Amino acid sequence: MMRHGLPHNLNFRWRDRLSVALTALLPVLFIVALEQRGIWWGSPLAALLAIGSLQGPMWSLLARERGPLFAAACFPLLLAHYFSAATGFVLGMLRGETTRDRWFARAALLFAILIFGVVQFAGGAYTAEFDGQQDESAHFMSGLMVRDFLIQRHLSHPVSWAEQYYIHYPRVRFGHWPPLFHVAEAAWFLLLPPSRVSAVLFLGLLALAAAIAFYRVARIVARSPGAILLTCLLLATPLFQQSAALIMTEMLSLLCGLCFLHALIRLLRDGGRAPAKQVALWAGLALMVSGIAACLVPAPFVALLFARRWNVLQLRFLAIPAIVALAVGALWFPLTMPSWHIMAGWAGFAVSAPWNVQYLLVLAGPGFVALAAAAILTLIRKPEPVAAACAAVLLSTIAVSFVLRAMAEPRHWVLTLPCLLLLGAIFVRRTIEIVPGRGRFVAAAVLAALALTFFPWERYTQTPSGFSALADQVKRPARMLVSGSGWAEGSWIVVTSLREQRPSSLIVRSTKVFRSRGSNLPEDMPLALDRMGIETVILDDRSAFRRFSPGDRLLRESVLKSRAWSRCAQSGQLSAYCRTQRPQVPIEPLKLNLGLYFDRSVVEK
Repeated sequence: MMRHGLPHNLNFRWRDRLSVALTALLPVLFIVALEQRGIWWGSPLAALLAIGSLQGPMWSLLARERGPLFAAACFPLLLAHYFSAATGFVLGMLRGETTRDRWFARAALLFAILIFGVVQFAGGAYTAEFDGQQDESAHFMSGLMVRDFLIQRHLSHPVSWAEQYYIHYPRVRFGHWPPLFHVAEAAWFLLLPPSRVSAVLFLGLLALAAAIAFYRVARIVARSPGAILLTCLLLATPLFQQSAALIMTEMLSLLCGLCFLHALIRLLRDGGRAPAKQVALWAGLALMVSGIAACLVPAPFVALLFARRWNVLQLRFLAIPAIVALAVGALWFPLTMPSWHIMAGWAGFAVSAPWNVQYLLVLAGPGFVALAAAAILTLIRKPEPVAAACAAVLLSTIAVSFVLRAMAEPRHWVLTLPCLLLLGAIFVRRTIEIVPGRGRFVAAAVLAALALTFFPWERYTQTPSGFSALADQVKRPARMLVSGSGWAEGSWIVVTSLREQRPSSLIVRSTKVFRSRGSNLPEDMPLALDRMGIETVILDDRSAFRRFSPGDRLLRESVLKSRAWSRCAQSGQLSAYCRTQRPQVPIEPLKLNLGLYFDRSVVEK
């Protein structure tokens, strides 16, 4: 290497490519090892051993020609060579983008400012308290549990450990959703300490990657300035703002969907095995993020029909994405559902369930829906890869949602959002091409103005609820009972868990205990609190966010009128009551049912 220098091309074998990937991962592994210490030092050492073992023939040659010491001395040079190869690959990709598109760097900077500054910081995402959506706290706690499991390494009894973790923080729902988002979240928490700020920063990076991926596709439809404006429209949609501010799976689903769309466009344009494999890869990854990605499975077939690529319409090309995507679902979802009947109900496989196709109108407004429909009709006259791919994803989502009716919220239609914007832009461009004379620009301007008139110009903002301020006043660890809506209970569980060494406090949700018991007698509540050994009761009196059930009212009456409890902390309409008298009966271990999808109960140990 010192005599001949580095190679002029990087057409490595698979061993070299894998070694380059491991070398690029080494700095991250060393950072994790420095933060976590202990057994985590084994991860960079394992990567070094893997790199060395992959180059066994080279070490044999060097040892035979120059001796073992010379071969060992060449190992740092090999790492430097592989690291320069990885760095050169990344810099080459960036140089290629900036050479091809002089607007690329400025566009990426603009998107970063809009996402991190306007959408997240100005929208209050960094100071919110995990109550922006009902499932937000569950997604955060699921990733946090995976991270804590990796740190604490309870490998002998992982299921028992996870059950006890759920007893302490009953917002963990690992297994209810596919695991990719929670695993990625846990890996991020190994680099940065788990907190609201680090989680939102993770979402911001995903949002920036999604914006750049959308811009690269939009650049095919319009020139760079038009692609920038179209991407800014994507960032301005309420669904994108919400997905970039809440700890949810939608942003990662959008990123995988955009990568799937880009690969599908390449398949329609160029054909070949490589794009087909990329379509399969991104479809499988999207399915491991969320079940809504099942809408992507028929999209390649529909796209090839729209694009009239009969030469690509062969089983060997299309079987790959279909088989991989279906295999992912066939492996994961039956494993996490106790029965096919429950899995069908979870997916909304019922004709009686509402078909919420009307949510397409609220994603980017009815104007873009009308333009997208018109662009699909023009495919009959002039098929093109981008329009065919977007139309295929849009129509496949509509068709699959008719069968699987679990897409009950606008966020479940996130995969169609970029397709609506791109198809709208395509029809405006085709109007310019079809209409003769100067009137074509007037017609295009009228269409764009109508679409923008009905665009949902809304800002998504969040404000702190007060749970963090209340948690700073409450003694921990403790056996707590929180009474409020599911959103409020989840928020309290998260802010409490982030302030202690997990698992410590045991938190009981009123929605899961007293409402299911149906206790109606006043004397039942004090006895139930004594048996559970509750030391602190958290009451959420924000009536605008919830309705008081009979169990909630009974709990409030029992706590407010009893001498055994006194208020010990308050933040706005959130109150904490601490026990002043010891329980009158022995404390019993808490027993919780895991819910509909896991028909079993767990008992506190």
